[in-house]
Amino acid sequence: MPEQPLRPIAKRTTIYLPERFILDKPTFEINDKLNTLCTFFHHSNTLVSVPVTFEKFNPFLAKKESVTGYQIVIDKNHRETLARIRQQTGLTISQLAEYCFRNEKM
Repeated sequence: MPEQPLRPIAKRTTIYLPERFILDKPTFEINDKLNTLCTFFHHSNTLVSVPVTFEKFNPFLAKKESVTGYQIVIDKNHRETLARIRQQTGLTISQLAEYCFRNEKM
């Protein structure tokens, strides 16, 4: 089956994070955390490692927490990575951002 074209990520978007993550400078702090997105990829930097992804996400996807929305500008270098991971996993941008914040604590 041919690969589907990536659905682009908007430059300006709202990301929802659990209230326990308190951000003073949301755009800077979220973009900084998005640097850990590379841990999703297998060797090629284009294919997501599905077993690793679901092993890491299953525990916190089941939990429902109160969230706070942050309207931010996503750095260009993160937009394609987010789009690729979203396309291959079905996870939302907010879930991916939350993973980046939680990953620091793992």
